Amino acid sequence: MASPPVIPDLPPAPTRSDGPADFTPKADVMIAALQPMIVKQNELAAWMNSQSIAPGLPSITGNGNKFLKVSEGAIGLEWDEAGQLIGDVLLTSRQVASNFLRTDGSIYLQSAYPDLFAQLGLLGGVSGQTWSLKASGVSTSITDVASDLKGVVIAIGASTSILRSTDNGETWTVIPGVLPASQTGKCIATDRKGVWCIGHSNGGVRSTDNGLTWGAGGVGAVSIDTDGLGTWIAAREGTSQINKSLDNGVTWTNTTVSSNYLYAVCTDRKGVWVVAGIEGAMRRSADNGLTWSPVTLSSATSVVVAGCPKAIATDGEGRWVRVNSNTSISSSVDNGVTWQSAVGGLTTTPAAAFTGVAASGSGAFSAVGVGGAIITSLNSGASWTYPTTPLGGSAGNSIARLSDSGLVSVAVAGKIAVSRAVFSYDSATQFKTPTIYDPSGLSSYIKARRTP
Repeated sequence: MASPPVIPDLPPAPTRSDGPADFTPKADVMIAALQPMIVKQNELAAWMNSQSIAPGLPSITGNGNKFLKVSEGAIGLEWDEAGQLIGDVLLTSRQVASNFLRTDGSIYLQSAYPDLFAQLGLLGGVSGQTWSLKASGVSTSITDVASDLKGVVIAIGASTSILRSTDNGETWTVIPGVLPASQTGKCIATDRKGVWCIGHSNGGVRSTDNGLTWGAGGVGAVSIDTDGLGTWIAAREGTSQINKSLDNGVTWTNTTVSSNYLYAVCTDRKGVWVVAGIEGAMRRSADNGLTWSPVTLSSATSVVVAGCPKAIATDGEGRWVRVNSNTSISSSVDNGVTWQSAVGGLTTTPAAAFTGVAASGSGAFSAVGVGGAIITSLNSGASWTYPTTPLGGSAGNSIARLSDSGLVSVAVAGKIAVSRAVFSYDSATQFKTPTIYDPSGLSSYIKARRTP
């Protein structure tokens, strides 16, 4: 901001004690300085006016219970509703203004509520039904993939290079020399704010510029996740320990949480974490990894218990799925407290040893496995169907959700397949509000416009 104009001091004034020889020259100099001082005063007044945030206050009529704020363009002051921003959900027993919409899954035009659509995006899409192969630029095995849910997707594998996409997996760029020689990338995750960590066979690397450049950081692990707020947890290969970082992946400490080897870790980004190990071992934390409690598989079969867990996923709404290396799948609908074996679809050809799982929407999950089979569940993992084998028989390794509610899956031989979400409404012009089930006597709304 520019500095204000400075009004200079006036020269010394004549006094009655001055003799004639001194009084007249002092008076002349002082009088001559008065007009320039007025010019400087006017300059200062103009500067102060230019810094004013508003020429005047808006009327208070009809604006009860509102607050005064600087307008979005910083050109004045305006009244606004107290308490909520666009996209905030309000649970109330009172009547609300017309700039709120019910959270009941209704369909609206994007053009009618552009700011709300920018916050919500497209909800309710179903992925995993149709797939298309994308050119990766590599022929080596791709072992894991992650997305920031904003369009950036990064895949790693049995190479010193990584693959990076900025268009939700449609096209890919090879970034060479990220991983040490002879080290296979095992796992990757992001805080969705620009920080990524990769675990490889003998350590890890870390990026703070959304995967463009990489340096020291990360940790050697087979599975890794973050709450997006600085806490990272990784399952160490062939041990009963987890590695934990509280400074966004810079430094790590070891903690033993199980007597069995751990292979998979996942969080809902709301404080709940689940780690899984061999022989049915599972541990759950509800305090962001401070303490851990054993989890028992309800209705567990010997197949489930014997399987080595390969991946865990959650939709962030209390539903979780765990896939194993022996074709077994288990799921939870109470935020990981109790788990059940999936009973439908698992004996249908082509059954596979599963290696990756991802949530694509409320209650929708897809899993990938040996032979390239990708299976999909639309009921929180209770039953599954086999749409296609888009990876062409190549062993699938991992699967991740994309920002458009689609999915990306990676496999050996450099294969990448993408599934775009299918919506029940016109996703080019419409969107839907989330569905929130109201408690008795209350109704839920979402703020759609700044003013009624």
